[in-house]
Amino acid sequence: MADNTYIFREDYRTEDMISRIRVEHFRSEEEELVQDVLEEADLGRAYLLEHEKQDFLGEIKDRVGDERYDEFIEAMFEQYGEKGDQFNIQFYVVDDIVYDDLVTRAEELGGEELRQVESEEFRRPTTLTKVQANDEARIVDLQFEVVDHPENIDAEGLETAYTAEGEIIDLSETELEEAERLIRENRYMMEVRAYADDGIVAVSNSVGRNPIRKEMKNAVKRWGVQS
Repeated sequence: MADNTYIFREDYRTEDMISRIRVEHFRSEEEELVQDVLEEADLGRAYLLEHEKQDFLGEIKDRVGDERYDEFIEAMFEQYGEKGDQFNIQFYVVDDIVYDDLVTRAEELGGEELRQVESEEFRRPTTLTKVQANDEARIVDLQFEVVDHPENIDAEGLETAYTAEGEIIDLSETELEEAERLIRENRYMMEVRAYADDGIVAVSNSVGRNPIRKEMKNAVKRWGVQS
């Protein structure tokens, strides 16, 4: 299971697709998609083994053109991209979640910077960016954007991050020490899935420290558990 797949992701940019395809899939001897584009680019498999992912993909793009390159990446992503609603999680037991109350309160707070609303409950700037409710399964998905201090990020397993200029950088083949040096703005998404009938809250565990995850869990408890 990938560290950084998301509940809410439906549309992916080319850079996102690339970051979610493991390099070994590009270097596979059996993959016909790769063999075909290498033939068109007049490159051999050895070139893939000798260069890092971003470098050999850049060379392929230069040789085959944008349209063919995008077609190739989309096909590889469809075959191997790590996507969907699985995510690296930590579970909490929160008894007596009232589904309708949680949905109502979360929708009221959607788009809000939560420190402006609940100033004592969040230690970092935190915005509730998405709310997705499944009435049949009685499951609520919440997405939060957190702006944290750079030193508080856990870069191990992180595949993308923001630079100080707001650009996304690919960390999938970067050593941990170098990844920590590159990260300048620790802005990341955390996601929560609340199973109302089961009294379970699942919080994404791939970025952010444990106190931040507990804030997410406590938010669900405040918004969805009757006092």
